[in-house]
Amino acid sequence: MISFIGLMLLSILLVVAGESGIAFFTFSFRGTGHSGQAQFIWQALLEITTIGVIPLALRLFKFKKVHQDLVSRREKALLKWGQVRIWLLFLPLLLDVIFYYASMAPGFGYMAIILFLCSFFIIPTKGRCTEDVEKDLEKK
Repeated sequence: MISFIGLMLLSILLVVAGESGIAFFTFSFRGTGHSGQAQFIWQALLEITTIGVIPLALRLFKFKKVHQDLVSRREKALLKWGQVRIWLLFLPLLLDVIFYYASMAPGFGYMAIILFLCSFFIIPTKGRCTEDVEKDLEKK
């Protein structure tokens, strides 16, 4: 939960800093000779990444290997796979926010908003964690 809240606060802090005009970005796509090309490549990569990580993060605990690990190793596996799930959404989100303020291209902003909204579906509450680990134990 600490990493989820920390990354959520970091992304909000980046947006507040960017909207306030605080110059914390050391690069910009604007004003360089190949700015359009670099921006296109980064945007295409992050679009593909966003399209891929959303279903992966939301369905991660349903995969056989992950689910078996959650049932057999419980807390250790839940910590490991929970972190993977959180980082799957927040790493591209943070990159989208940074690239949005470096380029002011709306595509990066839209992808960041979509990832931000998807993050609410993976909030690692204690009840959800217990449910993910114990629902198969009750069936047996």
